Amino acid sequence: MARAFKGLDKMARQLGVEVAQLRVDMAAELYREAVRVMSEAKPLVPVKEGVLRNSGHVQRPQMEPSGPVVELGFGGPAGFRGAGHSEGVGYAVLVHEDLETFGQSSGGGSRGTTTGAREKGRIFVGQAKYLETPVRARRPTMPRRFAMSLRRRILQRNARR
Repeated sequence: MARAFKGLDKMARQLGVEVAQLRVDMAAELYREAVRVMSEAKPLVPVKEGVLRNSGHVQRPQMEPSGPVVELGFGGPAGFRGAGHSEGVGYAVLVHEDLETFGQSSGGGSRGTTTGAREKGRIFVGQAKYLETPVRARRPTMPRRFAMSLRRRILQRNARR
């Protein structure tokens, strides 16, 4: 027994439009989240001259087949382009991972003081894991924040129709 469903093509097109819009909404929320992470990370970056802290950046979302991607990080002009590094992130990674000098809480590592790590008589503030720390702190509540934001966007869009 064959049945004809009227409007099925229209419904399929509309679902395609909704899915595409959700991808755009997700990209926007992912970008906002990355900006929030960056704003929390920058005060944690060890500062000697400020070049590394000022190199913090968040890229606009890129749409990949698997979904939106937003890159954030430190480096660029503050790093170097050496063997094995396609991007200039040289000393940004070294400082991020240097628990011995910078520790994992603001104030420095084992060679640090209460005001920061010392290098040749200079004191600077910050900590290792300066990007990882805010990412880890935000991760447990990230799915809920994303879901709430997407729900709000869907409701706003439907209210306009």
